[in-house]
Amino acid sequence: MVLLTREQLEDRLAALHRASLELVSDLSLDAVLDRIAQLAREQANAKYAALGVVDEQGDLGKFIAVGMSQEDIRRMPHPPVGRGLLGIFHDEKRTVRVSEISDDPRSIGFPKGHPIMHSFLGVPILRGDQLLGQIYLTDKIDYFEFTAKDEYVLETLAAYAAVAITNARLYEELVRRDGELCQRNEDLKLLNDVAAALTSSLDVDEILDKTLNLVMSYLDVEGGEIFLKEEDEQELSLALHRG
Repeated sequence: MVLLTREQLEDRLAALHRASLELVSDLSLDAVLDRIAQLAREQANAKYAALGVVDEQGDLGKFIAVGMSQEDIRRMPHPPVGRGLLGIFHDEKRTVRVSEISDDPRSIGFPKGHPIMHSFLGVPILRGDQLLGQIYLTDKIDYFEFTAKDEYVLETLAAYAAVAITNARLYEELVRRDGELCQRNEDLKLLNDVAAALTSSLDVDEILDKTLNLVMSYLDVEGGEIFLKEEDEQELSLALHRG
């Protein structure tokens, strides 16, 4: 294998920088994760790449694999759960590079149906001291192991990935909160409309009719009923039915 020259490394980093600028502008988390894994595989010339994202409990919540065929994926009983070499980043939070996975004492082997892999390069995705996820590469093409320059390039990508994942998560949270706020405003509008109906007339039948209309329209249903309870009664009686 011919090692990268300084110029070649600079070209790789420039291409990575251009791609990563597009990466951090994408606000779809799933699209971001898939693009990161693809970039990692391309930049390090790896046969396989994967990206794991940890959840709030620190467990492997999402796992994106690139390079495996659908048949490979179907043969596995379940996706990786973050054990062995994939789980060391919770404690060490540093780059791991090995030439043969099976020879490393931290490896626990592969699950049934998983392709056999050899060389390994893993980099944590960090925001400060917080572990957001990990990027994994296996089986360097045309060489028996990943190089120090591959490691440097992947660590650079991991820094971009941390920003991209953080941005995507913030956007998802903003969308969720915006949806909750819109729903709350709709709820308040219904309450205000019902209150207006209650104070607009002294006729009980008219009040019930307006109230049921408002609630049915809000819930977008075709049928509804109102039950009332007299002061000296324990059971409810049907006061209005529609639909």
